[in-house]
Amino acid sequence: MLIGFRRNVYLEWLEQTAALFCMAQDPAEVRERLDAVVALTVQSGVNRRQTLDILCNTWGPCEGPAERLREEALRIYQETTANGQHVALHYGLTLMAFPFFREGARIVGQRLRFGGAVRTDEVRQQLLASLGNLGAAADAVKRIIFSLRNWGLLEDS
Repeated sequence: MLIGFRRNVYLEWLEQTAALFCMAQDPAEVRERLDAVVALTVQSGVNRRQTLDILCNTWGPCEGPAERLREEALRIYQETTANGQHVALHYGLTLMAFPFFREGARIVGQRLRFGGAVRTDEVRQQLLASLGNLGAAADAVKRIIFSLRNWGLLEDS
């Protein structure tokens, strides 16, 4: 399994990505416009490219049944203004686009459901136990936890 989700992803960036894909369906144009936004926070060209990959893979065109879900998400995004509904769309599309993120979120949810705290090291250990040793897994788990916090889905305790 490829990790794919290797950068911090801010809710603001997802909002802008969704809005751009609602206006302009050309992924190259969306990517170019997002690059200017992400560059304000991410200086490294490699890290910025990885971040743009995540954003565009989350909201951009895809193949198969997932494309119908993406189109429906774009329609709902345009019809709603409530941030909570947008977060649900971002979260759902991210789960669909990134199996590693999905598995990490599953472990986080499982820990919360059973009343446990969510500690990055414990999530990483469970991911490694279920998926095997992935080189960048420790950093990727930190990115998942950061992003879930930034999106308002996890709170510091």
